[in-house]
Amino acid sequence: MDNDGNPQKESLGKRAHEVLPSRRERVIVVGCGHLGASVAAKLSLLGRDVCVIDLVTRAFRRLDDSFGGFTDVGDGTSAEVLERNGIEEAAMVLALATRDNDNICIGAFAAEVYGVPEVYVRLHDRRKADLLEQDAVRVLCPLPARALRRRVLAPLRHQASWR
Repeated sequence: MDNDGNPQKESLGKRAHEVLPSRRERVIVVGCGHLGASVAAKLSLLGRDVCVIDLVTRAFRRLDDSFGGFTDVGDGTSAEVLERNGIEEAAMVLALATRDNDNICIGAFAAEVYGVPEVYVRLHDRRKADLLEQDAVRVLCPLPARALRRRVLAPLRHQASWR
């Protein structure tokens, strides 16, 4: 149970390195809004080991019952939180938090500090895209949630190395 008395998905806490497999399958989603929850659920169904990080415990209610990953209440811009959830071994990071500046920070950390091979950053303001290295980070600007899900998930369905 969380602080609000609601059932909570399993939290990674300090066990991230014990429960998550190799870089090839690990995905970290920061932000459990409608888009984050939807993408996390789909990635989980595709067999990825998904960890969703959000500041608010209630946000995890958006996750579908079929979600088989982990959740962690924390600040996704914190190196400690990202490391606790295994960013060093992550194959993909999706920065889907509410604030553009948080997403830019998360994307830059993931790509430049931790060398995550696939990084997606959602930005509401297209002008901020220049703050990121375009080669290392894929910027997702305002699109309907369905289009964003397709852009992120479609390539995964066709990658033989992902199963």
